[in-house]
Amino acid sequence: MQDRPRLVIIEDSEPQRARLSMLLRTPPSDWSDGAGAMGFAVDEATSAEQARQRLDQAFRDKRPYDVILLDMQLPATERDAEDDKAFEEAGRKLLTDIRASCDTAVVVLTGFPSPQNFIHAVREGAADFLAKPLASREDEKMLFTRLVIAVGRTREAVHRKLRLQRLLWLKDHDRRSDHERFAKLVSEAMGRISDELHGLAETLSRRYGLDPNRDAEDPVCRHVAAVEEMGNDLARTICKSIEQEEPARFEKVDVAATMTEQIARARPCYLHRGVRLEWTPSEAELQTKTFPEDLRLMVAELILGTLELAASESTVQLSSQRSEDGRDIVISATRSGKRVPKEVQKLLREGRWVRTQGNSDWQGLSFLQRIANNIGARLDIKSSDERTVVSLRIPIIGDG
Repeated sequence: MQDRPRLVIIEDSEPQRARLSMLLRTPPSDWSDGAGAMGFAVDEATSAEQARQRLDQAFRDKRPYDVILLDMQLPATERDAEDDKAFEEAGRKLLTDIRASCDTAVVVLTGFPSPQNFIHAVREGAADFLAKPLASREDEKMLFTRLVIAVGRTREAVHRKLRLQRLLWLKDHDRRSDHERFAKLVSEAMGRISDELHGLAETLSRRYGLDPNRDAEDPVCRHVAAVEEMGNDLARTICKSIEQEEPARFEKVDVAATMTEQIARARPCYLHRGVRLEWTPSEAELQTKTFPEDLRLMVAELILGTLELAASESTVQLSSQRSEDGRDIVISATRSGKRVPKEVQKLLREGRWVRTQGNSDWQGLSFLQRIANNIGARLDIKSSDERTVVSLRIPIIGDG
């Protein structure tokens, strides 16, 4: 089961912090409709200093927060005197530091919604700005919904970063592959050169009585040895420059479980964009052997890449099932909105990287194609004026 979104409440008032923590941990069941969350995993901080400690610890544990709820009026440390100006400065500086150091969305909740605080929050990239007090149940529900939407903003940012990191890895992998092929060619060439040099040494021995080992100081023998050493140095340099990487793990995975996990992570992103997400899970077992990390990234890219091109207020339909011949697992995303041009579909079928000048709409599909190729899957696209269906066909590989 997907973990609940992680939230840290930065609030110095004990009663307000306790109320918010209880409410956001266990919200009324009807609040979760369409929000894709059954409450938050909540941490608390009472000062800017303690908040930084919480954030640093989350980073070290590799479990960063999905959203931060920040009171702009809070002390720099728990020992600070009650100086309203100092409180305001500490909150503003904390917001600036958070936005400069991580992708986590920040929702500002303050009892001092001054124009200066609002301008600072917008300038520093706060995801939302709300005023206290939360006077009614509807106000509290609005806060919960805004926090879930902010989770979507964080997860989109994190996915974009993962996409970039994986793309850089793929490009580096291509470079290393090219390098390895070049090294192989050099090695083969050096083998031929070495054979020729040995033939030359035999000719020198027969005609002139020169032995490259015995007559190493002879100018001709010295040149022969120098050419051979230059070639060997070149081959060693090329081989040394090829970085050895740990091979990816090829394991049995449950594709349906991966879908469930990634859909749970993506629902706040859909709420953030105002798009409805519908999923039709398969009743059949969907298991195969593949590279788990690439599979997770590929499914996330399909779900979020489809979201990026979906029209606001539209619906994206997801499905996962076995193919008719039982050889593949087929994951499909259907959306309305902008169709995929035929020339883009052609380039994708040919496995060519799409770089449309001034238009990055199809970069996500190109990236999806690269990841699919990396795990032996196939990308299919059917696009018309009414709808576009993007499908991934993942081969079923058993234990045999």
